[in-house]
Amino acid sequence: KLNGGDENNLDLLCARRSVPPDMTQDHKMVEIRTTQLQSQASSSTSDSST
Repeated sequence: KLNGGDENNLDLLCARRSVPPDMTQDHKMVEIRTTQLQSQASSSTSDSST
């Protein structure tokens, strides 16, 4: 039996419970912003290269 996935899920659940919801919310917003910036940067570089 491979329980790697289950163990990872349990770790995530424990981490979320230990961290206040507002902090996790802020972290999600930061991740969203960074991903958007990365996508914009990659798109701009591809546009200039063409």
